[in-house]
Order: sequence, then structure tokens, then C-alpha cells
Amino acid sequence: SKRSKFSKIAPKRVITDPDSILPLDHFGQQVDSDISAKYVPSWPHQLRARINFFDVYSKESSHLFMISHNRIEIDSSLQYFVSSNSHRLRDGKIGVWKTDGSGDFRGDNLSGVASSLLQKHEYSIPHEPNTNPFAERDLGVSKKMELSFLHQSENIPECVWPWGANQAINLRRFLPTKGHADNISPYQFLNPNAPPVDMSWAKVMYCDCTVVCSANPNDVHSKLGQRGYDACHLGYDHKRHGYILWVKDLKRISTFRSVTSFGDPKSSH
Repeated sequence: SKRSKFSKIAPKRVITDPDSILPLDHFGQQVDSDISAKYVPSWPHQLRARINFFDVYSKESSHLFMISHNRIEIDSSLQYFVSSNSHRLRDGKIGVWKTDGSGDFRGDNLSGVASSLLQKHEYSIPHEPNTNPFAERDLGVSKKMELSFLHQSENIPECVWPWGANQAINLRRFLPTKGHADNISPYQFLNPNAPPVDMSWAKVMYCDCTVVCSANPNDVHSKLGQRGYDACHLGYDHKRHGYILWVKDLKRISTFRSVTSFGDPKSSH
């Protein structure tokens, strides 16, 4: 059988980028962050801001959402990113965390927590353009994808932006990027021996679909307990391996696997 071009064991990569602080050879050696705020309150969680964590080595990005971009929520986001990636971080810490120098990233509360989660905190140069390029560019690319999701859909309000942002990040993890010289995805870069990725989970955002489920979880095993419901697709859940759907008749947002059809991106939900 034909072998995947990624099946050969790859040598250790060392990345040198003019915008990076130092030559990079492992995940988490340099992570850049920026904040994007002033969004319309999201549905249904009333989120208004986000922070990104961009790994300069792999070009993999994580976006976490906040109600307010204050120090407490930034602190919580940093802790979540480190804890969820501790198995990939050397000594369980970020090497260099680069942010801008705004008050959001300064203060006793944040610096006290950060000291246990990272080795060094660096700030971009104030009032100088393009001094935090990775994080800023990462946010810009994701926003363009999210706007395209909304543009192709009818009757979808802007308040669904976190669902589109989450799907954009999921897609970008598996799509080729010019950030790597060999034009591969962050996933392929970090997993050079992995087989080709199955992208069949990437359905059209905000499209109508039909899901088979039970209105009452206690009736799931009865003959009349399950039926088809119209739903709106809000993205893919890689942790639970299912589709995130809004089922209007049940007033429920949940992850489902028994989705029987996906329609056009013209949701009326």
C-alpha cells in the first residue's frame, strides 16, 4: 500500500522566524497573545471579548472567550490554556509569553499567577506598529473566516460569533498554512507520522439539519422516545466527537452524533 508522505520519521525541527524572539524547537516555547473586545453580547452566554494563544513554533492557535477582558478573566484563560496543554509544554510551563503592554496584561493578580505558569513574560513595544504580529495576524485571519460564515447564511445574527470563531480555529488546525515552509497544517507539523486527516466533520456553518434525539432523556429507549427535529449547525465538538446543534423546539444546545442530513446555509432558527 502507498505510504503517507508524513509516515517518515521527521528530524527535530528548529524554526527561525524574523518575528520570533528566539529559534524555536518545541511547542509552547513562545506563545503570543492579544485581546479582541467590543463584540456584541453573544448568544446565549453574553460573551463580549476573546483572547488568543498563538504557538509560534507550530502555528497552532487557541481562542478563549470572556465576558469582560479584565485581569481576572485573562488570568483564568491563561490557567486554562496551560492546564489543557500541560502534556505538551516543557516542564508544564510556557517559555515566553508575549503580549502587548496594556493594563489588561499587567497588575499584581496576573503577574502572581503568571509566575507559576510561564518562565518569562515579554511585552510588545508601545505605540509601535507590528510588534505583536503573530497574535494580531491570527485574530485577523479567524475574523475573516467568521465573517464568511455569516455572509453565506441568511437570518443568522452577529451574536453567534463565538460559535463561528470556534469552528474557524478547528479548521485552521488542520488546513495548510504558509507559516510553515513546507505548506502543511499545524496538526501535520506536530504529528508528522499521522495519516491524512478526515475532514468530513467540517460541515457548512449555520446550515439547517435534522437530528434524531429524545425530548426527554428518560424516554430515550422507548419506541416513541426519539424523533427527528430541525436544528441549526453551530460547529463540531472534537472532545465529544459530535455536532453542536441548536434545536429550537427543545430549546437546547448540545452535541449530537445522530445527524441525518445537512441542508443549505439558510437557517431560519
